[in-house]
Amino acid sequence: MAGNLYVGDTYNSRIREISFCSVRHITSSPKDVEIAEMASAYFSMNDNAGFAKYQWQENDGTGFKDINYGGIYSGVNSKILSISIAFSTMNNYLYRCVRMQDGCADTTSVAKLIIDPLGVDKISDNNITVFPNPANNKLLITAPFAIRTVELINVVGNRVLSNTFNDRQTAINMEGLPTGNYFVRINKQYVQKIIKE
Repeated sequence: MAGNLYVGDTYNSRIREISFCSVRHITSSPKDVEIAEMASAYFSMNDNAGFAKYQWQENDGTGFKDINYGGIYSGVNSKILSISIAFSTMNNYLYRCVRMQDGCADTTSVAKLIIDPLGVDKISDNNITVFPNPANNKLLITAPFAIRTVELINVVGNRVLSNTFNDRQTAINMEGLPTGNYFVRINKQYVQKIIKE
């Protein structure tokens, strides 16, 4: 139950209001997530009372800080945090959500992001071919299964190209993209680094 306590401050000749909260509205906290490098990650929480505000926080080893919307993060002010691309440097980062309502704040338990560095090698294990690499204007992709989505992601983590297919072979037009390093993500799971010349 939320409440207020009023205390006389004789030094400043004022009455101070101190708010406190004793009821937890959080019903489930985020769980640890283990994914392949460059895959998407999702953390979620739930509560039993409406009209709350939410703020997701991240601890990269230097303490918890509020996450801002943008780049690889979305849902930072909702019950579900989405990380579109998790880099290997984010291994063992911690996440939690702060829930605020009626002047009271409650924090979920902490969840860990675990990056499997071997996830990148799965691309060769599954006989996916991405060529040529380096590429100029066209990138060809073949796989022994249906390629449903192909995304091109720059080194900052922004998705610069996204196409849907339903075939075992496809071509991606990279014309007009700046030269540099990119990651191609196939079916939201398989990732390979490529160079655009």
